[in-house]
Amino acid sequence: HVELGACVDKVVTVRGGAHIRWKQNGQGKSGVFQAVIITTPDGERLLGRRPQGCYHAYISVLLAYRKRPKVKGHPAVDLTKGLYTDGALNFIQLKEGADIPYGLRILFPDAGPKLRWTRQRILDYCVTHLKPIIFGAEQYVDGSVVKWKFGLPCDGRKELFRKIGRRTFLAGDRFGEWSSMAAAVSSGCAAAQAVANGLRQEGST
Repeated sequence: HVELGACVDKVVTVRGGAHIRWKQNGQGKSGVFQAVIITTPDGERLLGRRPQGCYHAYISVLLAYRKRPKVKGHPAVDLTKGLYTDGALNFIQLKEGADIPYGLRILFPDAGPKLRWTRQRILDYCVTHLKPIIFGAEQYVDGSVVKWKFGLPCDGRKELFRKIGRRTFLAGDRFGEWSSMAAAVSSGCAAAQAVANGLRQEGST
């Protein structure tokens, strides 16, 4: 059972599962489910808990180029393997298997004050700091910006998810060595499998 476009307001642990209250298309709904998987850290607040661990805001930017970006002075450097800088952008990487348009991903952490910046100001900031690093930094044809208020954990987590109740689990992109969509998918799948295994075991006893 999938509820698309739902915004969960509250989660209350009850006997046999969890009572969930959510809004969908402006209408309030509620129901009792056998188990619940909550993404961190905002999801923890639904349970009245503080986010576990320390998180730093970060911004992820993707710039699209018609010409393959190359490092100034080092044209043989393979940007698909990523490049850490000692400047403001921290990390840049050409999307693996990139083709026209080439996508250059930029990550800079500790971006709390910059979360209030406009999209264009962030793009201009990235281009300014890219110019000393790559050729034609300002010649991008499109750009996207994703802001994560609770993004990077202070340290990576080797666990794929965390069980915090009999049928309540925490999952999300913070469960992994690096915060990413891939980590979020892996975490969600692992938590879902744990839920299925738990319900199967309970049904057999």
